[in-house]
Amino acid sequence: MRRSGAESEAFLNLARAGRLTLLVSDLMLDELEDAPDRVRQVFEELPGPCITRVFETNESMRLRDA
Repeated sequence: MRRSGAESEAFLNLARAGRLTLLVSDLMLDELEDAPDRVRQVFEELPGPCITRVFETNESMRLRDA
């Protein structure tokens, strides 16, 4: 199901307000490099406290493969 721009904006507003934390992986950051300028700009404008970087671990790989 495709999300509307309004739904995406509402989701990001929750993050901006500190009501949720975005978990960002290396893979997502790699994909962001090829994203349209507007998408990169939205991500760059998000306040740092609403983003938590997650890293690949043996446990995450086990969960992925389960």
